[in-house]
Amino acid sequence: MIDKYVKEYADANEVKLLRHYFANSFSIDPTFRSYEDDLEYCKSKLFEPHEELTPLTTDRTSWTKGYWDKLLRDLNENFSEKRFYHMRDVVRVIPPYAEKYQEILEAEHRVREEAERKAREEAERKVREEAERKAREEAERKAREDAERKAREEAERKAREEAERKAQEEAQKKTASETTQETTYRYVPRTPSQPQGKVLWGRVALAAAVVVILIILFILLLG
Repeated sequence: MIDKYVKEYADANEVKLLRHYFANSFSIDPTFRSYEDDLEYCKSKLFEPHEELTPLTTDRTSWTKGYWDKLLRDLNENFSEKRFYHMRDVVRVIPPYAEKYQEILEAEHRVREEAERKAREEAERKVREEAERKAREEAERKAREDAERKAREEAERKAREEAERKAQEEAQKKTASETTQETTYRYVPRTPSQPQGKVLWGRVALAAAVVVILIILFILLLG
C-alpha cells in the first residue's frame, strides 16, 4: 500500500521531500519491506545519475558506523540508485540498525509462525468438522436404514399374522361347514312324502289288517 505522503510528493513532483523520506527509511525499517510499494510508485522521479564520492565497497569488514555516516552524507549530495541499493545492504549489518533488522525479522518470523499455526489449526478444525459431519451423516444413514428395516419387518410381521388369521378363519369356516353337512346326512329321516315311504307304510298297514283278521277268526273258531 502506497503511503499517502509519498503519493502526494510524487504527484506534486516534490523530489527533495521524496529523497528525505527515503533517506529516513533506513532507520525506521532496515529491511525496507514496508517501503517497497512506495519506492516502486516514485522510482522514476527519485534517483539521479551516480557520482562516485566515497568509494562503495563490498568488503563487509569495512561496513562500519563511520562508513555508514559517509554514505548518508553522499546520498544527500547524490541520490543515485546504485548508492541507495548499496546502503540497503549495509544497513543490515551495522549497529544499531543490525539489531533492529534482526528484531524485525524475528517479529516477522513470529507473525508468520502464528499465521501458519492458525492456518494449521483452521485446517485441522475443518478436517475434524468434516470427519464429524461424515460420521454424523453415516450415523443418521444407519439409523434411518435401521428404522426402515424395523418398519419393514413390522409390516411383514403384521401381514404374516393377518394371513395366518385369515387362514385360520377359513379353516374354521370349512370345518364348521363339513360338520354341519355330516350332521344333516346322519340325522335327517326319510319323510312319508317320499314314494318308497308310502309303499312301506301301505305294506305295514296291510300286514296289521291281516293280523287283526286272523285274530278275529281265531276267536270266532274258539267260541
